[in-house]
Formats: sequence, structure tokens, C-alpha cells
Amino acid sequence: MNAAPAAPVGAASVLPSLPAPNAAGLTLRTWPVAAGQSERLGDASVTTAAVFAAHGGTPSIDPVQVPVRVRILLPEDYQRDPAHPYPVLYLLHGGSGDVEQWSKTDEGNVTAHLKDSAFKGIVVMPEGGKAGWYSDWPGHTDGFFAPQWETFHVRQLVPWTDANFNTVRAASGRAVAGVSMGGYGALRYAGRNPDLFSAVGAFSPGTDIYDPGAQSIIANSTWQAGASILWTGLFDGKFRVTGDTPYRMATVFGPPSTWPGQPTPTAPPRRPRPPAPTAGGRRPHSPVRASWWRGHRRRGSAGRGARTPRPSCAAGRGARTPRPGPAVRR
Repeated sequence: MNAAPAAPVGAASVLPSLPAPNAAGLTLRTWPVAAGQSERLGDASVTTAAVFAAHGGTPSIDPVQVPVRVRILLPEDYQRDPAHPYPVLYLLHGGSGDVEQWSKTDEGNVTAHLKDSAFKGIVVMPEGGKAGWYSDWPGHTDGFFAPQWETFHVRQLVPWTDANFNTVRAASGRAVAGVSMGGYGALRYAGRNPDLFSAVGAFSPGTDIYDPGAQSIIANSTWQAGASILWTGLFDGKFRVTGDTPYRMATVFGPPSTWPGQPTPTAPPRRPRPPAPTAGGRRPHSPVRASWWRGHRRRGSAGRGARTPRPSCAAGRGARTPRPGPAVRR
């Protein structure tokens, strides 16, 4: 006799229990309903070695790991029936924002927006730091620790979500989107992990970290907010990154030589050189350079006082410049 399917969570007063709370590098601390929110919206507080990691010296904070929250919205008809898995949308918050940005009624208001939408899936809204920039920082704060946000979100949170909820466990069932700094993060994650995400959305995203204006914004954010999360470390100088703009950019993204989309330097145009002489002493005839080379040869062989015809490329103002004719065999 088959077991009865689990009752829908929907309007239930309790969130579902999690079958694998400590998995994929995450350790669950609490899993309550988010304060002041729908009973389908839960706050998972977890710890991970990715936030933070000691780097560059002895960390100024003890313990180094701090709790981070992941806000998760379940669909109204959520069930554990594996025959009917749900797609997952990962939403990334913007700079100076936090895990609550997408669910606040005066900001993202995701519950209301999805109520009558075609999307009937799970929404995962993780913490990303006020100025984390969705990167595994190669450098470190002034307190010798660094966040590894990409590791947390991509390598840990995605498999943890699949292990604890009834999800489509393939790229076809995952999308990632974000606003501002989160829009940059969504583009970054989707571009670097096409095996995990099949769709991406970016709202007012940052797209070019080579731009001086963008670099100024990023550098200032690492000084003002640094690696702070919500109120944790916001007024602690050890969470900041001091130094000039190139140093702060390298702290968050590594040296520019490792950044994607390296701009190709353009060399100034060079004047074409005449073809090299052949074994018989004559230079090969080139249809493109023919008029230029004929004038050059005449100038070299003209005697003193002789009139040297100008090559067509040096025609005077208003003169008609003849186009090079086809090659003529001699």
C-alpha cells in the first residue's frame, strides 16, 4: 500500500522540516517563519566556512564564521511529492541591501508579485553582504578575513536547497536574477555556471568593472561597508578595505589580468612597408600598393631637378585620388 502524499504546506502554521539541514558545507542553526511575513516564507540561519575565511594574517574577529540568513518562499501548493518537483528562482539583493530586500512590502514585495504570476516555484533569497559583489574575494579586509560569496551561493546553497526541498535538480529548473549589485552577481553566476542556471535576469545591473566610474563605486563601497552583513561589522574598521582603487578592486576581484572580457588594446595604424625585393632584384607587384610603389620607385630613380610624380595617396586638396588598378603582369 502506497503512503499518502504529504499534506500541502500552503497555509499551514509551520514550515516543513528539512531532511538534510547540515549538508553541502552548511550547518543549519534555525528555520523559523520570517517575522511579519507570510507563513510560507522562512528564514534559514546557517553557518559556513565561506563566510568568513581567514586570509592574509590572524583574523581580528573570533569566531571567524558568522551566521548568515537565507530567506525562502514556498509556493502555496508546496508538496514533497517527487513526481512534481518545483523550479527554483534565486534572487540576489543590491548593494547596501540585505537578505530582506526582496521580501519587504515597500521594496521587492516578492510574495505579492508572485501571487498571480505564472511562476509556481520556490524563491531563494540569500544574504550577499552590503558590498560583497558576489565574488570569492582573493584579497582580505583590514581584519585579515574575506567573504567567499560565490562559493556560498553556488557551491553550497544550490545543492543544500536541492537536498532539502522538492526541486527540479537540473539547470532547466533554475534561474538567477538580481538588482544593481545583485544584477551583476546574477550575470556573473549564470555566465560562469551554465551547467547550473538556464535563465538569468538583471535589473539595473553593473556590467563593466573596467569602467572608471564603476571602479570608483566598488572601491568606495569596500571602504564604507566592506565585508559587513546587515549590522554585523558595519561600524567596525576591521571589516573595511583601505588602499587606493586598484588595491580595493584587486581585493574583491583579483588582479585585472584575471578578469573576464579583457579589452583588446588597439595599436596605432602603421604605414605599410613596400614589399621585399625578389631574387631577381624586382619587387613583387601588389594591386593594392601599386600606385604607391610606382611613385616611390620613380622618386628614387629621378635625377637632380627632375620632376618627381607624387603618389596618389599624397594628392593635393581637392584632387581626385585614383584608386589602385588591377595587377598587371609584366
